[in-house]
Amino acid sequence: MPRKAVALLTLALVSLAFAPTAHADKYDLRLSRLFKQEVSGTKIVYKLKGDKYFEQLMGDMGSALAPRFLGPGATTGSLGFRIGFNYSITNIDENSDAWVNVMSPSGAIGDPAVANPEGADSYLQTIQFHVRKGLPFSAEVGGTITKLLQSNLWGVGLELKWAALEGFRFAPEIAFRGAISTFQGSKDYALLVASGDAIISKMVGIAGLFKLGPYLGYNFLYTHGSSNVIALPKAGNAVDQQVFPSANDFRHYIAFGFQVVATVVNTGFEVAISPADTEMHSFSWRLGVDF
Repeated sequence: MPRKAVALLTLALVSLAFAPTAHADKYDLRLSRLFKQEVSGTKIVYKLKGDKYFEQLMGDMGSALAPRFLGPGATTGSLGFRIGFNYSITNIDENSDAWVNVMSPSGAIGDPAVANPEGADSYLQTIQFHVRKGLPFSAEVGGTITKLLQSNLWGVGLELKWAALEGFRFAPEIAFRGAISTFQGSKDYALLVASGDAIISKMVGIAGLFKLGPYLGYNFLYTHGSSNVIALPKAGNAVDQQVFPSANDFRHYIAFGFQVVATVVNTGFEVAISPADTEMHSFSWRLGVDF
């Protein structure tokens, strides 16, 4: 397929996939639900239901929206170019107090019930458009556009990868990657996600038909969540304005997966597991094209 046709098709798919919706969806979190209303004398006051709820929610969101596919460690080469679509599901503790409260209608005006009366699902789902371009000296630069399904939350990211060791017949590829992404689309908060990776892999030719690249990697993930002003209704038309303290969440993951390249088509699968909590994991699938 000509490059121009591929580029136009890719642009059309991205436009459709990441087009914003005109209404609040299930995972457009309403942070007003994390406050409880109390009567103090003749006044109505709001207090937090839990000090760590905001931080946990931002951490879970960051884990779901982080860049995928650490490997393989080999770059595309100085003239190489790769585009791909990733689909991921990331586990969350949907029965935690933070998720139960943020998914439960408070009864306040303008706070309708969520689409699923049972609350959050076990997994958050994301789609991601990923572009990588090879550079000289075994380097690679990339960009991502990520969308959280069932929400208006989306973001853009930039990454830089360097292969410290590649191109040797019997030695594995060893590479390092750094990435940063920012997310918008929520009226209540904004997210910044930064990560650092170390990868070891080995591309192997199979019968001259395709290449298989299994890999193992370590991922350090930092999520910064900043709260916008939360307007809480009071008597009459009055509102109480609240702001959450900034959330800073740190998580570590071990990732393993593989990539298969046949002519210009590449596909792959990846699993990421948190050593601190084996219940926290994600699964990702990729389909892409190399030039």
